Amino acid sequence: MLLRIHRSAENHEVVGICDRELVGKTLNDGDLSITITSSFFGDDPVSEEEVIRVLQTSDNITIYGERSISLAVTQGLIDKNSCRFVAGVPFATIIRL
Repeated sequence: MLLRIHRSAENHEVVGICDRELVGKTLNDGDLSITITSSFFGDDPVSEEEVIRVLQTSDNITIYGERSISLAVTQGLIDKNSCRFVAGVPFATIIRL
């Protein structure tokens, strides 16, 4: 899995997590087109333990891919049925207020 943490000037975090093989792919589904980029999701693989830590502590997370979504589901952070799909790839966003 890949993970990248973006920090704003106000020290807010936006996190991108995705399955490694998705980087560089463009997912097309009707009028929707999403490109999975290393500039958002990173390009260095991280351990499941690191992903779990970030999933449990971050407030704004975008997740793409079967393995990444499954990890969030097993941590009790999202329900598999609440995920959306684009070109057959599951994705979800977690926003904690």
